[in-house]
Amino acid sequence: NGRGDAQGESAALLELIRQAASEGLAIRNAMIDEAMPAIANAITMAARRVVGAAYQADPTLTAEACADAVRAAAGQQILSIRVSPESLDTVRAALVDIADYVKPDPAVQIGGCLVDLRNGTLDATLDARMDLIELALKSAGGSR
Repeated sequence: NGRGDAQGESAALLELIRQAASEGLAIRNAMIDEAMPAIANAITMAARRVVGAAYQADPTLTAEACADAVRAAAGQQILSIRVSPESLDTVRAALVDIADYVKPDPAVQIGGCLVDLRNGTLDATLDARMDLIELALKSAGGSR
């Protein structure tokens, strides 16, 4: 029966097309999974350069980042706020109520601070914040 043979052949070809599409999708997903860590690294490297340059160009950005860190530490006893020596005056001016806690630390780079608390340290350095962004990008792409 010609019609039955044609339907059988059509069904077989349709199944072959479905399998090929499924395999193609699996290959595409594998390629994306493989590329995501490299893409996340590239984005992070570019962001570090651009963001770092912005903090270098505008000292008030560091002061704002330190103010955010102090807000994040609300309710905890602050022992000191360590900043880069270059940022000291700007941060002290911005955090006038707690300026006495702001101390220079050459190990801290422009762009953030370390807030020493009675029970630990809040790392609000630019590197730590950029590391979180990189982690988020890699997590979003299925990498660790």
